[in-house]
Amino acid sequence: MLGLRYPVDVNLHGDATDTLRALLPLLQRKTERSWREGIEQEVAKWWQTLEQRAMAKANPVNPQRVVWEMSPRLPPDAIVTSDSGSCANWYARDYRVKAGQRASLSGGLASMGAAVPCDRRQVRPSPTTGRGVGR
Repeated sequence: MLGLRYPVDVNLHGDATDTLRALLPLLQRKTERSWREGIEQEVAKWWQTLEQRAMAKANPVNPQRVVWEMSPRLPPDAIVTSDSGSCANWYARDYRVKAGQRASLSGGLASMGAAVPCDRRQVRPSPTTGRGVGR
């Protein structure tokens, strides 16, 4: 149901691609860019913070680093899924999805097993798959 959690002025229901293409001609580029530039600077600082956290030493391994290092190495046709729990945090923060990749994150509280059934043969002939599962 649209507007269930937060009231909206206009409910848009439809394919996201088609809807956004229809709305795009109605947009006007603003000349005042200070707000956007400020956001871009804050995002860049956040990525630096995440990298520092990922590089923190741990024994036997820092799981955040696993996701940080995996992200740029995955091919464009990779399929990456994650269960709920701690691995969902690293997935949501450190995995940068690239064009062509498929990404799925458990959508509910403690919905364990969301990443387990990801079988690449059921989706495409030979993409790389990755799963975030654990405690």
